[in-house]
Amino acid sequence: MAGKPSIVFAHGLWADGSCFNKLIPTLQAERHEVFASQHGLDSLESDVACVNFTLNHVPGPIVLVGHSYGGTLITKAGTHDRVGALVYIAALAPDEDETSQEQQDKFPRTPIFEHVDVADGRVWLKPSSIPHFCGDLPEAEQKLVLATGAVPVADLFNQQVPGTAWRTKPSWCEWRLEGLPSWRMRNSTGVLSWCGGARSGRTHATPTPRAASRTTRPGEHCCAPGRARRDSGPRLAALPVFDGPEDLSEGVDDYLHGESA
Repeated sequence: MAGKPSIVFAHGLWADGSCFNKLIPTLQAERHEVFASQHGLDSLESDVACVNFTLNHVPGPIVLVGHSYGGTLITKAGTHDRVGALVYIAALAPDEDETSQEQQDKFPRTPIFEHVDVADGRVWLKPSSIPHFCGDLPEAEQKLVLATGAVPVADLFNQQVPGTAWRTKPSWCEWRLEGLPSWRMRNSTGVLSWCGGARSGRTHATPTPRAASRTTRPGEHCCAPGRARRDSGPRLAALPVFDGPEDLSEGVDDYLHGESA
């Protein structure tokens, strides 16, 4: 895989690294080394440490990709010297003095929180949550999501560790009209306002119907790392429209090797 940048994924809540299993084969076929962090949602500190362990194992330069709460993780771990670019897929991107929950509270509460149980200090999805989380998947895969996803500690979004990588690393975001700015956000007006503010250079919203879109719409997300390109400064900019997985390799190489406009 010499000459090809590596790609590392960071998952969100009620998931694990296997949630990217429909994206990874395409990237591997393009001769990228690809890993997904397997963090346990036990604490923000331990989750960031897990992403860092993965970055230590993977050769640089690395495009670090976060979905949902994974955006918080790449914001913190993305200061790693092997990381060349960040890609946020419907993800949180808190500032240095902001927790995930503080950013989340700027947007309307979504229906999925009417379908959770808090027990033993963890937040568990009820079966009734599936239409709000991964309703586009076949029924058998929906059951797997419910059975295998990591269960977060109840105060995870209120925890804080240092690091705001998008202030110093080129960063791109893919925002969703029905899943913004993380899988929990469904208010497009609010998120476009956020995305157009201090953290962004330009905006582009692409519709997707479900929270777990990294599983249900892999073709679009597969292009996201490939659209990470060189930029003039640290900004959280929006990804362009994606044409299909075939764009991935060329786009990643263009960014990391300085060939894109």
